[in-house]
Amino acid sequence: PIFTSLGLGPTQPGNESVFIANSFLPRWIRFLPPEDPACGGGGTIVVAGACSFYFQLTWLLLLPLSVPEDSSGGIPSTNISCDGWEPINGTAYLEEAVRHEKSNPKMCQYGSSSNQRYKCPAEHLGYGPACSNQALLRDPEALLSQLSGRTIGFFGDSMVRQTFTHLVCQLGDAQCEWLEDGIRKAVSCHRHNVTFVQAWFGLSPDEWGDLEWFWNWDGYLNADTIVFGIGAYAKREVDLRNAVERLFANFSHGGLRRLIWQEYSATHFPTNSSDYESDAFGEYGVEHRTAYACAPCSPQAFLESSVAYRLKAPLEILNEKENVMILHEFSSSTPRWEQHSFYISPGEDYYLDCRHFCRPSPVLDLRTGRLARLLSP
Repeated sequence: PIFTSLGLGPTQPGNESVFIANSFLPRWIRFLPPEDPACGGGGTIVVAGACSFYFQLTWLLLLPLSVPEDSSGGIPSTNISCDGWEPINGTAYLEEAVRHEKSNPKMCQYGSSSNQRYKCPAEHLGYGPACSNQALLRDPEALLSQLSGRTIGFFGDSMVRQTFTHLVCQLGDAQCEWLEDGIRKAVSCHRHNVTFVQAWFGLSPDEWGDLEWFWNWDGYLNADTIVFGIGAYAKREVDLRNAVERLFANFSHGGLRRLIWQEYSATHFPTNSSDYESDAFGEYGVEHRTAYACAPCSPQAFLESSVAYRLKAPLEILNEKENVMILHEFSSSTPRWEQHSFYISPGEDYYLDCRHFCRPSPVLDLRTGRLARLLSP
């Protein structure tokens, strides 16, 4: 379908309300549900990632379609858009996550709550997505079974790397093992013949200089599906557009690969736009080292700011490509300003990080759950 199917209705046992827009709507228009915090909700239409309050269509334009509960072959279906967030027991959530990490120490070594860089207290994890009953990767065996024989690549900035580390932690030690660990990473799940690979770059592979190690790397060459995303390090829209076009041209391999763009996440820096124009992070002085500084953001303020291109420009480019799916992230992450890490090493500068989310966190659970849905055939 030209229109991305969004779960905009309530989910009932045995039936998922999936809505498909009338075929006359362009593929770069998508609906947000009435309660969606991004762009004010109210049935707002999002055009190429930007909110438009000038067009309102009634919900009668959406046609409900019943889908069997287990149509995903055992993988929990995930609404691409949730109706909001609801309170959860943060202590219980964190305790369950820590138990999982302790029973899977190898695969969770980077996504672990013991990693001080992204560690968060339970009081920061008190909200989960309203569709959390569908959002978690509850059956990794089913996912790996559907991905049998495939190599999934995660290439781009540290937001994509965080998706990779959280996903492999959820897969667990019993399923997978590390093959490579360094500037490039590889995880093999032998029983199902599935490989996950990851490599980091801030804006474009061009910044590496000598690219031979990447372009000739088996992990890249063998990838039949690539999850990619950049934007945090972009300082000019033209640079970001050029980088996205180059990445698409290289990664699509003539349309033979499936590509998944990880949409720019909402940031929660204490600025008017909730982001920075020329820096990926903010550097704070000693006087700010004892308080949590991330703050609620205004989606409208961001979308009207000079850095809104970090969200909108890639969507304008990639929504017109046939072999690209979008892992939506901005609207769902907008309300969760408190789920960013807050850790200060004694004697070190304090770099304010209101970009990465806590590991573990419900935000990352929702993200990897949605990704599992996009990865499944």
